[in-house]
Amino acid sequence: MLLDGGKIADLGDFPGGEDGIEATKIAAGVHESIEKGTLVKL
Repeated sequence: MLLDGGKIADLGDFPGGEDGIEATKIAAGVHESIEKGTLVKL
């Protein structure tokens, strides 16, 4: 759609920066949990 001249605004709402930070925290927690072999509190 964008390659055909569409606008980003036409796609609707996108996650903001805070959503990205939370996703990064979750990914880091999963990585740490796998390394330690235990649950990790986020």
